[in-house]
Amino acid sequence: MTGKGGLTQDHAARMLGQDSVEEAARRLQPDLENIPPLPAGSAKVSRERALALWEEAGGAPELRRVLLDEAADDLSCYQGNIENFIGVMRMPLGLAGPLRVNGLSAKGDYRIPLATTEAALVASYHRGCRVITAAGGCSAMVLYESLSRAPAFVFETVAQAGQFVVWALSRFGEFQQAAASTTSHGKMVDIGCTVEGNHVYLNFEFTTGDASGQNMVTLATQAVCDEILATSPVKPVRHYVESNLSGDKKASARAFTSA
Repeated sequence: MTGKGGLTQDHAARMLGQDSVEEAARRLQPDLENIPPLPAGSAKVSRERALALWEEAGGAPELRRVLLDEAADDLSCYQGNIENFIGVMRMPLGLAGPLRVNGLSAKGDYRIPLATTEAALVASYHRGCRVITAAGGCSAMVLYESLSRAPAFVFETVAQAGQFVVWALSRFGEFQQAAASTTSHGKMVDIGCTVEGNHVYLNFEFTTGDASGQNMVTLATQAVCDEILATSPVKPVRHYVESNLSGDKKASARAFTSA
């Protein structure tokens, strides 16, 4: 974090209250006393398991009736989409639009369902949709589509790092095959590299079909890393499947200059 001196001191004073810094540090230490049971997670959706979880959590019966009983008619639709299922929540659903879209893939007038409890939010979207549609619609196209993973490889010397880069860039086809072995929807489409001293960062770019694909590309990248460790003529001292250089799910300068 970064912060200004005066604001940081004010925040620290409000956070500490009457406590000393030492007391606050003591309260933040790991607490290993009376650790509760730690049941394994499960994707199984059933009324029996949900009731057992409610019993374990000690939830109020009236809350359980609202969240679980109303969902009991067809629990099968949640199978595989939620873990440790205990019920469903109802939220107000509003409709904004129509929004006219003039796109290369989508073209038409679309109504947009929005679930929210924030007053005036749907109204704001609705006004924007009306203005855009009255002006003839919005034009939309995908400028660039890919999802990145950037594994890091650490070598003993810069010379080894350079040797590795030359070898890795010549193995794109083999890396594609390794990635393809983990998914039928994702595809590795490009490879780049960044060298920083004796560290090499390979930037793999994937398309992921209709999926967001974060887990998909991580598993594919792990398979490529396994292939690299098994076949590279120069072995890294250590490696990381994601070095954070990809900028995925983070606000970063790289996220604005690549996928």
